Amino acid sequence: MPRCRPERLNPVVDHVDPRAIAAVAPRRAGRWRRGASILVLVVGLPAAAASAGVIWLDVAHKLHKTPPVSTPGPPAVVGLAWSNRVFVDRTALKRWLAARHQSYAVWERKHPEAAAVLARRSRPR
Repeated sequence: MPRCRPERLNPVVDHVDPRAIAAVAPRRAGRWRRGASILVLVVGLPAAAASAGVIWLDVAHKLHKTPPVSTPGPPAVVGLAWSNRVFVDRTALKRWLAARHQSYAVWERKHPEAAAVLARRSRPR
């Protein structure tokens, strides 16, 4: 790779003329700008850290003193899930079994716990 000579880098700017260099070179920060930066570091940074600390202390206090959450008891069983269907009373299950040529009495003997759920539900209130 050929090396470029410095005078060929930018033909628009004369590298010898100090005014051209001063026009494109970054200027030094003024005294007031330096003072403002120091003021931000001395005052702003500690203030931001203090406010973040106060917020986190409040969060920690709220997490530490959290009241217990009351949860309701288990839901009451109001139906019987059988063969991807939900039956809420005995007559609906009897009709469904009859459509499939099954007897409710035979089903009740085979599944006494499920029949007990429907018996509780079928009782008049």
